Amino acid sequence: MKFSSFVLFAALIVQQTNAAKCKTFDSVYDGTKSKTFTGYYSSTNVTAYAKVDLDVQTIADQFDEEDDDGWVAAKQIYEEGGSGIEGSLQELSTNLENLEGDDIPEVLNKYIAYFGIASYGNAIVNAGFDPSVPTNLANGNIDLTTFTPEGGDPVSYGFKGREEVSKKGMQYLIAPMQMHVKMQEAINLLDSGDKVNAVIAWDAAVAYFVGSTFKDLFYVLGTKRCADFGTCNKKDDGVKRENCAPPNDEIFLQFYKGQNGLKKNKSKKLKKSVDKIIGAFVIPLMQGTLRYSYKIGIGLYTDTPATSMEAPLGDQLGQKENAEGYMFVVGALPFIYECNTQVAADLFDAMKIRKQIFRQGEEVPSLDDDVKRYFAYVSSCTGVTCEDLGNQLNPVTVDGVEPEVVSSCLYPLAKNHCRDSPMALFDRKGNGKLETCSELNDKDANKRAKYCKKKSVKKACKDTCKKKCTCDSDERSNDNCKQVIKLKTVKSVIDHCIENKDLQTECPSACQGWCNDLEAGF
Repeated sequence: MKFSSFVLFAALIVQQTNAAKCKTFDSVYDGTKSKTFTGYYSSTNVTAYAKVDLDVQTIADQFDEEDDDGWVAAKQIYEEGGSGIEGSLQELSTNLENLEGDDIPEVLNKYIAYFGIASYGNAIVNAGFDPSVPTNLANGNIDLTTFTPEGGDPVSYGFKGREEVSKKGMQYLIAPMQMHVKMQEAINLLDSGDKVNAVIAWDAAVAYFVGSTFKDLFYVLGTKRCADFGTCNKKDDGVKRENCAPPNDEIFLQFYKGQNGLKKNKSKKLKKSVDKIIGAFVIPLMQGTLRYSYKIGIGLYTDTPATSMEAPLGDQLGQKENAEGYMFVVGALPFIYECNTQVAADLFDAMKIRKQIFRQGEEVPSLDDDVKRYFAYVSSCTGVTCEDLGNQLNPVTVDGVEPEVVSSCLYPLAKNHCRDSPMALFDRKGNGKLETCSELNDKDANKRAKYCKKKSVKKACKDTCKKKCTCDSDERSNDNCKQVIKLKTVKSVIDHCIENKDLQTECPSACQGWCNDLEAGF
């Protein structure tokens, strides 16, 4: 098919009128304008950007050969390109090192702060290609070198696990960062008066999100995870659909709004859309982490079928699932690290790839519960709630039987009280003495207003300064809520409200730290 423009079908517009439903379009729009079409269509030809998914798919096909020749061919495509895309997948990652100043998108700054380098994606992908060389990142390292268990023979990391590292690194680390780069580029170009190229950059951002087939880039992650967690939106017939993933719906809606902002030369609209896209972006990464913390926690691993000609995985059993868990968590960790470095360290330790032999049914005690708590501890910062994450459905499915919930979200069960984090810090006097938005919220109206005249305070606690985070007066007089309010650390508050889950709806502002004089730290 020849594309005069690259046009995308997906569930996007309906969230403007009904957040519980979505509509999908079953074919790629060919560029002919239609009065009935309500999806996103590009103003420019960005097919070359969209074809990045074809390289991912070709590389995956080479991985499936599960031999050295296939991996050599895959690496060549990764390094040199092969589908007429704008540069190779490797270059998409390494070229991030050349970005400076305002050209660096907000999300990339998060990843640089965590990993220490901009080309983290290439480093991780190469760890799958060459397992003899561990990564040397500031955080989030992966080591796939051969190990020898006590009293046993050396165990190498097999093709199945290595494939998950390299493929998912391209899908969920490298390609989506280009989406963020192109959105930032569009904003900068529009600010400089170059609307023509700003439009191209924004269209390219959409292309890097979905690719040319909707099957291999970040878009498909949302569809997989909403099915796993029961969060898929409904179509007009009331039936939940896997291609109606709420994060995708939100991202497409913001692509559409950003496109309208371009038409009106309003970069502020683009910036607002980007902020909302970032908020939706982390949700499927968290869901993916939870999917595999559950599987690893109960020792649910996929072995070679008995009917297959291939040998059982033996000592390489579980490597695939552990690699997938790692790949999802390293995608989410820069967001967690920005909120709390200790929680990020604990989460990484829980989900890192271990040098050990895994056995079917061998449990990792409390892993799933621990990971859910780590996400809960930073929920006021990430903005992700149980409504976003959903409850995990049984990964072992039976035809014709609706899967049951096997792991429920712990916190927060209520909607976010406000958009600030109670633990966000500011240095009001510039003397290194840090205070929190929770402490600001606890001050009387006059003192709070005085504090909020300082730029550092207003920036850290925007909604608190607007009186949108105040503690519900009913909660201060409620004996049950008082038990929460007297707690002094965010961890103690959240743990208490997890153990007494009814408090999350009875005392939502207290359980989210907005009635407490919380101490800085964790």
